[in-house]
Amino acid sequence: MEYTTGDYRRVYELSSDFTVDKCAEILGFTERALYKIASNLGVSFLRKQRFYAEDIAFMMELKSKGFSTGQVAAIFRVKPKKITDAIYNAGKYGFDKYPKRSNTNKERVKDYL
Repeated sequence: MEYTTGDYRRVYELSSDFTVDKCAEILGFTERALYKIASNLGVSFLRKQRFYAEDIAFMMELKSKGFSTGQVAAIFRVKPKKITDAIYNAGKYGFDKYPKRSNTNKERVKDYL
């Protein structure tokens, strides 16, 4: 399949803000096609959400206050299984498994909330 300059431009613009599966949903392309375009452009897609130690502590706090896993997942914009896994892994491996968020990242995240 041939891709237009517009296709390349849209992939380039979306790649820094969305994961490949979300871009596929937005643009109507397969993930394989998007990876091919991104490879030609020399760009990569936003990676899936990475949790920080502060996020896990906040999740645990919300759960202790009576929030359901689904409600916590909605706050973090992920599926409930991600919340369950993150809390389980923190309990099993400790908070050292998760990086601490730097002050720079805190400012960037604040813009999205």
